[in-house]
Amino acid sequence: NIKGRHDPCIVRRARVVIDSLVALAILVVGVVMILIYSPNVKNEMTTMSQHYLHDLALSYGMVIDDEIDMLGKDAALDSEELAEHLDGVGMEGLDTSYIYIVSPEGTMLYHPTPEKIGEPVENEVVKGVTADIAKGKWEESKVVSYEFKGAIKYAAYYVNENADYILVVT
Repeated sequence: NIKGRHDPCIVRRARVVIDSLVALAILVVGVVMILIYSPNVKNEMTTMSQHYLHDLALSYGMVIDDEIDMLGKDAALDSEELAEHLDGVGMEGLDTSYIYIVSPEGTMLYHPTPEKIGEPVENEVVKGVTADIAKGKWEESKVVSYEFKGAIKYAAYYVNENADYILVVT
């Protein structure tokens, strides 16, 4: 400091050090926030997806129920009639999400893969629902998780009050 003047090099270095310390502090706070909040965000997104699946199952279940009331059970549960209402239904933005309909006996009435129609259902959860229907007790709608090829999957199912069918959104 000569006559109230500072050396410009020292001032620049001090600014660089201070700016670097501020940037490091911001980076550390950001990393800590990500570590703290990431699990919560994942849980919230999973819960939100489950609610969306449940809403889809209820909504399309009501559509099928209305069709049964208007056309009768056999006509409404015809695979071509179901395809008119259900083709392309699933969680928006997920290619792996789809909807299918199973008879109370466990036979596919509708599936986006036509070769599966008329075949027995493979999903263990849905097999459990068909067993409950055979015993005369079932839940109308529920979201479940299951393992498929090593990955955890979610599905919502809807069974109408007469157990005419099981609608599954996976």
